[in-house]
Amino acid sequence: MKNSQVQLPKVCVVKDTPLTYSETFIRHHAACLGTEPYVFLSFGYKQGLVPAVLRVVNRVSLALAGKSLLMRFSEMRFRKHLKDSGTEAVLAEFGPTGVSVKNICASLGIPLVTHFHGYDASRSDVLRRNKKKYKALFEASTAIVAVSREMAETLKGLGADKDKIFLNSCGVDTEKFKPADPSSNPPVFLAVGRLVEKKSPDSTIMAFARIVDDFPDARLIVVGSGPLHGLCKRIVSDFKLEAKVELRPSCSHEEVVGLMSQARCFVQHSKVAANGDREGTPVAVLEAGSSCLPVISTRHAGIKDAVVDEVTGILVDEDDIQAMAAAMRKVAADPCLARRMGLAGRRHVIAHYSHEVVDARLREIMMLAFKKNTYESKTR
Repeated sequence: MKNSQVQLPKVCVVKDTPLTYSETFIRHHAACLGTEPYVFLSFGYKQGLVPAVLRVVNRVSLALAGKSLLMRFSEMRFRKHLKDSGTEAVLAEFGPTGVSVKNICASLGIPLVTHFHGYDASRSDVLRRNKKKYKALFEASTAIVAVSREMAETLKGLGADKDKIFLNSCGVDTEKFKPADPSSNPPVFLAVGRLVEKKSPDSTIMAFARIVDDFPDARLIVVGSGPLHGLCKRIVSDFKLEAKVELRPSCSHEEVVGLMSQARCFVQHSKVAANGDREGTPVAVLEAGSSCLPVISTRHAGIKDAVVDEVTGILVDEDDIQAMAAAMRKVAADPCLARRMGLAGRRHVIAHYSHEVVDARLREIMMLAFKKNTYESKTR
């Protein structure tokens, strides 16, 4: 996939639930594929435009019938949109969205590319609910996108044809996340991400607590919101880290850029959650690499691809808080190491995860799906 200037079919990007603040990569997909400036939600509605009365009807009818009135109406609107817009290919963001739209795409002869991202290929309840549906989805999809090598293997294990699977992570704006010099910064550790079990911010804080006595100027900034905020706050209090650990709510990309320019190292203790949920390839890890920050993280999902152990950062086993503390201690004590790893990290990100690289891959995946569908239609 060398040519990023491929002539694209008309693509519709669809996600069947509203975007969360961390899903900026989906809006970027829409932009890089030349779609309209918003992502279609709930099968054709713009976010926020579903009438409140239909939401009430949906809740009632869902309890009384197999498929809700809102779902049927949404399917009708989505089908109409595909016809009216002349859509030539559909990119479904997340596996369950692909399940929802596969029949519509098949009936209209439109190729479907299903992009898996994380929970949709790992969470036990999602897999249990979609076990048979995923097999039908894999058959219906012209192409399937995985964001890490580990996820690609998982999808094969679930029944996806290996010849349909393409590896392509989300990307990072390497112009926005400019190189900093971590060696010139005090030992400030930065964590950015939702405060949820699979990102295990509590483990990061407990690891940091083990090094504060050795590094009086060390600080940890945790940026994010989520259900584990209360737990993180209690750990900070229990370890008397109020002067050392700052819990900040989710903030803009611009603020994150500023924080990364002032940090020594990025930290994230990702792990498999109790319900099986795991990362895809965390965008914040890529942003840190682009910012020349060494990354201390775990041997987990796409992080194993994004971070080259002992070259661009340090990887430890999941739940090994002692090893993570040792890695933090190592980077805190050696600014030159931080600089060396950070420079290697930026080179790695530019080569494999820059928007230019991953956007070109995604465009060509969509083009290949369109061409394959056109060829198969002619030979039927």
